[in-house]
Amino acid sequence: METLKNIAIDCVLFDKCNMNCAHCFQNHTDKEVDREYIRNLAPLILSTMKEEIGRKNPDLVMFSMRGGELFLDSFEDSQIEDYTSMILEVKQEFKKLYPDKQLSVHIMSNGAYNKVDRVINFLKTVEGKITLSFDAFGRFYKVEHFNAFFRNYLKFHREGLIKNIAITLTKEAISQYIKCPELLRKFEDEIDFNYYVPTIKGASLPSDDDLFEFYKTLVDNGYYNCIYVRNLLENHRNGNKIHISCNCANTTVLYHGKAYRTCNIYVPDLDLKDFYGDCEVTAENGVKIITDKGLKKRGCLLCPYFGNCTYYCWMMLCYKGYEMGNCPHKEIHKYVEEHPEIMKRYEQWLTL
Repeated sequence: METLKNIAIDCVLFDKCNMNCAHCFQNHTDKEVDREYIRNLAPLILSTMKEEIGRKNPDLVMFSMRGGELFLDSFEDSQIEDYTSMILEVKQEFKKLYPDKQLSVHIMSNGAYNKVDRVINFLKTVEGKITLSFDAFGRFYKVEHFNAFFRNYLKFHREGLIKNIAITLTKEAISQYIKCPELLRKFEDEIDFNYYVPTIKGASLPSDDDLFEFYKTLVDNGYYNCIYVRNLLENHRNGNKIHISCNCANTTVLYHGKAYRTCNIYVPDLDLKDFYGDCEVTAENGVKIITDKGLKKRGCLLCPYFGNCTYYCWMMLCYKGYEMGNCPHKEIHKYVEEHPEIMKRYEQWLTL
């Protein structure tokens, strides 16, 4: 399947949320939401799109939007209407400016709310998909949030509105998935990974061994709906056809009215020296610096699997507290090669 050349514009509207996840970089101190900022945001989004399209000339622009939590039950319906108006304005102007390009709309949410019908109506109106965040550790501190998540997941799934399920790979969450692989069987949709960047909230970094055991668990149990697993096995089928799991090099984040051409440099309370050392980091050069550091630290250029590796998050790898062991990506490639039955099962699954 051909992959369109793409860029991503990720818009963070605010920090206010009904959860306080152990892995989250936001402190959720926002008490109010700046509705006026949201109502006037379309021109900034469009100007950012124009600049990035001018730089990279993509076939597809992937626009995503998140909080905090965008759909809190306490929000008035008129706030959801503000989101709708803003996105429709962006779509209408985009179509005029770039009739030969595609624009997708993607919303990120924790799924823990009761007023789900208005979210479904919103997604249908803007022709968007939703990513729901799920984690086996440090997320569902309240039973009502857990129940609401799965109730809403089923509704979104029946409507065909889910883009994927996103899980964050903390050490504690990985441990739960390895102990109970069936946890992820609840989802029929694609599963994507967020690699963990340390926060002040208490979740732990996984080790290389943790990650390898997790990948091995997924491969052995046939989790072909996990994007990482599918890319890994497709690379073994197709030789040196690279499927990179992370799109940070092509992502621009809009946060508090400013554009950042890297995924984590904007994060509040993050000490960039913990990741970049003494390098002078800007919104323009962050991805290049962290990629160069990651490739050198891991020794990727000398790896026999470099040509078809899915790679992963350089921010996590370059964190000063990350302890290097055997590369989990190299080890899982070797594991697949040493167990030909894995590819045989995958080939059989493809024919179903």
